[in-house]
Amino acid sequence: MATLDILSGGRVILGAGLGWMAEEFAAAGIDFRTRGARCDEIVPVLRSLWSNEITSSNGRFVKLPPVHFNPKPPRGAKLPIVFGGESEHALRRAARLGNGWLGTWHTPESTRDVVARIGSYLAEYGRGDEDFEITVMVSPREVTEQVVVDFYQAGADRICVGSPRAPLRVWPEVLEKLGTVLQSPALR
Repeated sequence: MATLDILSGGRVILGAGLGWMAEEFAAAGIDFRTRGARCDEIVPVLRSLWSNEITSSNGRFVKLPPVHFNPKPPRGAKLPIVFGGESEHALRRAARLGNGWLGTWHTPESTRDVVARIGSYLAEYGRGDEDFEITVMVSPREVTEQVVVDFYQAGADRICVGSPRAPLRVWPEVLEKLGTVLQSPALR
């Protein structure tokens, strides 16, 4: 992540999710039920590695003797971490540890609900929303000027256009449509 952040001129955003498939954890010999605690433990370690000269950890899951870590990302500990997930635990984790939340296949109405819930969690943890961004994934076929406006009004800061189900042959048309939508005066 640090190297990518350097190469991109400080534009990397780390997307983090805990996973949902217990079989993947079993295959790796890791208890599926510990994934939240593991995430809670590793995020402060990552931020320390990205910003401090020496980092160590003697946690339950992360054991790290004092080490130097280089290169450092240009933004140091402020390199954004955006969490996915829909559960209350996931939304709370995003508000407590993250710089944002990524939701998939939401509507403006459901986004508004999540934004309100995350806002209350940010307040509960004594954080403002100035360094917290809401990103929603939208199917490329659904992107219109009105959809973008509706998501913005619902509290989304960013729309991620993509779909694992969209065949490659539709992408030239999707990109052309997206370019037209983004040039709309209503979005300025």
